[in-house]
Amino acid sequence: MASIGSLKIIAAHGSQHASYQTQKQVGSSFFQHFPANKSLKFSSPTQVPIPRNFKNTTIKAFFFNKPKQPQESPKPAAKVQELFVYEINERDRGSPAYLRLSQKSVNHLGDLVPFSNKLYSGNLQKRLGITAGLCILIQHVPQEKGDRYEAIYSFYFGDYGHISVQGAYLTYQDTWLAVTGGSGIFEGVSGQVKLQQLVFPFKLFYTFYLKGIPDLPVELLGKVVEPSPNVEPSPAAKAAEPHASLRNFTN
Repeated sequence: MASIGSLKIIAAHGSQHASYQTQKQVGSSFFQHFPANKSLKFSSPTQVPIPRNFKNTTIKAFFFNKPKQPQESPKPAAKVQELFVYEINERDRGSPAYLRLSQKSVNHLGDLVPFSNKLYSGNLQKRLGITAGLCILIQHVPQEKGDRYEAIYSFYFGDYGHISVQGAYLTYQDTWLAVTGGSGIFEGVSGQVKLQQLVFPFKLFYTFYLKGIPDLPVELLGKVVEPSPNVEPSPAAKAAEPHASLRNFTN
């Protein structure tokens, strides 16, 4: 008789053999679904043609194709306003004072001329205020019977404020000066002014071309009297009567 230990070994061997047979049958039945003598073929992914210079184009586009900046529309030209005034020396202010610092017998470089004259509107109907400034003699021009100065001065318009100018002042011809700033309604002003010599040094006519300020008050405007050596302010303006002068004008 076989021992119990032998029976266990035989049983275990039989069990392993049965399991192997089962796996073999399952495998055979699985492969029976595929046709014999035919190999499996797997299709490759669809190939998309790539242009020869595709990569270069992409790189260039990334680094060099900057987004277009919106074009700014041109700014409108600044509004220019004209202002006309007369400067008249009525020989009652001790102006001008000639300081002969050069100590020469004729006008010479370095001589100073401080001055202050009365200011009237372009229609000569209103007293505006005064001018006040300094001229530095740059060159004596005997052939023109005159001088060239560098002038720095201001025009005072009562409560409206003042305008400052600087530039060449020639006693023998018209000149242009720069408008350098102002106060009151003239704050932020720029532009230029044309100086016309009518009677040196007693009558001068100015045409301002002003930018960067609100519209000028009607009180400063009016029909301009044509410049000439014979012009004179109206009696009321000359007397600085209330209706013919600016409020708090500088005297």
